Amino acid sequence: MEYPLEGAPFIGDGPLRKFLARRGWIRPGPAGLVVAAAACALICWLPLLLISAAQGLALGDAVRVPFLLDFASHIRFLVAVPLLMIAEVPVGKRLGLTAREFVRSGLVRGRDLSAFRSSYGKASRLGNSALAMACLLALALLGLLGGLSAELAHFSTWQIAGTGAVMRRTAAGWWYAAVSLPLYRFFIYLWLWRLAVWTWFLQRVSRIDLALDPIHPDQAGGLGFLALGQEPFGIITFAAASVISAAMARQIVFEGASFFSFKFLIAGFIFLSVLLFTAPLFLFTRKLYHLKETGLFEYGAFASAYTRDFAQKWIKGSTEGSPLGTPDIQSLSDLSNSFQIIRKMRIIPMDLKNFILLLAAAVGPMVPLVLMSFPLETIVGRIIRMVF
Repeated sequence: MEYPLEGAPFIGDGPLRKFLARRGWIRPGPAGLVVAAAACALICWLPLLLISAAQGLALGDAVRVPFLLDFASHIRFLVAVPLLMIAEVPVGKRLGLTAREFVRSGLVRGRDLSAFRSSYGKASRLGNSALAMACLLALALLGLLGGLSAELAHFSTWQIAGTGAVMRRTAAGWWYAAVSLPLYRFFIYLWLWRLAVWTWFLQRVSRIDLALDPIHPDQAGGLGFLALGQEPFGIITFAAASVISAAMARQIVFEGASFFSFKFLIAGFIFLSVLLFTAPLFLFTRKLYHLKETGLFEYGAFASAYTRDFAQKWIKGSTEGSPLGTPDIQSLSDLSNSFQIIRKMRIIPMDLKNFILLLAAAVGPMVPLVLMSFPLETIVGRIIRMVF
């Protein structure tokens, strides 16, 4: 059975993908998305390589950081940019399933179905708005107004080179500032916009009188599926964490920075990234708190009445026969299980597994940074000495 929603998919084809498809350069579907992601990565990265090579800045000692040794740029454009584009498929699919689950599971009652579909339609139009895309692109291009980038400006790189106090942007540096970096920023802004729109949609849904059940086995009143909608956002976190980790590694290698100088930055990024992609779930906390509170009172009163009747019949009464196998015993057990579900009910619709997946996406790219600063044999040796 289908549960159609008004409007286009919440996340449709990205702007670059639409541009390439209209000209017949790629086909629709996942294969076309992979081609578009590869094309965008090459647009960002390949000209940097060719121009740097032509200027003698790709390798050698002409500058302190030649292009091929600038692994932060490689990670940003060959890993993060494709991931930010390919993420459209898993995130878009999961958000669509999540939105439909409100209707399919009966959480949205018939009287609220029209308002729910209208909210989803508005959200899908906002998420795919051409005007929003243009504004995000303009925002990404604003960095050009700042003139020379301060990034690594105190010594020569493939981006900024010169002698003495005179440092000028190279031709490759101009492509980086005018094309590559704005494209990367655009995709970051685009995902922040999509997350904001999805949060707005969930905020609208949280105002609906949903048919929540305090004894739902997901221990979240029936909203446990919402956390599944947030999990694919871990791809965005992983892409951003990879760029940050590579940038810090470059400072360690070329500037002699210490790993410990980044400890607060790393901790702050991990905390904020996990909070950012779990924050939409907190919109239902108040509703779930009241559901749990009401459920404890209502089922508590019902349990008190039932257990009194049970004791009167089987403990204090003169009922003949064995209670083994009687429906009363099974009902008492079922009632106890239901009450325990309410007691364990979460007021945030996510469990430890969902949290760990998002946390791993933020922490994973930082592991190579740790291993680069503290070799594996050193870590293992210290652990062995502490244990034995």
